Amino acid sequence: MARARQRRVLIEIQTNLIHSPNLGAGIRFNHADLIEAGNDDAEDPTALLLVAAIHGAAGHQFERLQPAIDVLQAARGAAGPIDRNRLVRVAHATGSLAALQSALDLAAGLFGDPAVRELADALSPVPWRRLRSRLVAPDVVLRAQSRNAGYDSWRRRAYREIIRRTGRKTILRHKAKTQISYPIN
Repeated sequence: MARARQRRVLIEIQTNLIHSPNLGAGIRFNHADLIEAGNDDAEDPTALLLVAAIHGAAGHQFERLQPAIDVLQAARGAAGPIDRNRLVRVAHATGSLAALQSALDLAAGLFGDPAVRELADALSPVPWRRLRSRLVAPDVVLRAQSRNAGYDSWRRRAYREIIRRTGRKTILRHKAKTQISYPIN
């Protein structure tokens, strides 16, 4: 007897990719940021890369391979070329530079892609890169669905704290650079 096909579709609607109030103190990525990343186009390759990186890094800490594959495909230019200047500008403004670099480092490590590694290197210097790449490393992601997944929970907590803190500092520095000061007469 043939099984009946399921006709359900899961649709996820989010107004902000950062659900955790604690993590949200350091990183933000809402619809306005998406539009800015895409230069008024939510389906722009640069915007798609940021969504994939932030969703994987901050939303799920890469407990599945799918977010890393999304980052890999976007960084490879599957949807088109990435505007690096816009990518860096929006990542600074949203505090997601460490999350973005971590996502690119992970994708490059998992799939051995030199172009993705080069894009991650182009974002430097971002604090704590070596530590971040050890906390969320390919073996950690591959273990995430196994019986030993709990072994790495401390790594994920430490990683979240690092991207929260570096994100907060990045946002504050970005705001300081973009504020206009007027001379007092």
